[in-house]
Amino acid sequence: MEQIDTGVSSAALAQRLLQLHAMLPELTSRILETQQTCDEAVRALSQGGLEQMMVAETSLGHRASVSTIIRGRQLRAKFIPENWFSDPAWDILLHLYEAHLDGVEHTVGDLGSFARTTPATTNRWLDVLFARQWIQRRRCERDQRRIFVSLTPAGAETMNAYFNQLRQPTAQ
Repeated sequence: MEQIDTGVSSAALAQRLLQLHAMLPELTSRILETQQTCDEAVRALSQGGLEQMMVAETSLGHRASVSTIIRGRQLRAKFIPENWFSDPAWDILLHLYEAHLDGVEHTVGDLGSFARTTPATTNRWLDVLFARQWIQRRRCERDQRRIFVSLTPAGAETMNAYFNQLRQPTAQ
């Protein structure tokens, strides 16, 4: 029987396992994105054909881009002090666009959590976005204290145009 140098093999195996373990979240994310893309494609084809499937594919691509940017902004805080950056309007818009693509709404409190701002700062930015007609507000029918926020059609169109441009290859 062949003798194996377990010291070297164990260390190499441990290193490889660490590398694979680090890759799991990204792989899981890609599997879920692929599954969503397939589900949307089947749904679109069954409802209206190729054109609708292309629209669904664009939305899912934008969803993946939004998720990547949000994750990057969250990870940045682990490496770089948060007080070096302050971009609450962009954080709010990213989460509202993500919600738009998912067909959900967020409350004012949700948006404050995402942007990591005080309620006063969140409301101040929401007032700016509302005045510029990027967002709309809606009171919850069951609990009048809760206010839902979503992108207006113009706000969604602008964010969509931004992500369309972002996905275009750069000119060389």
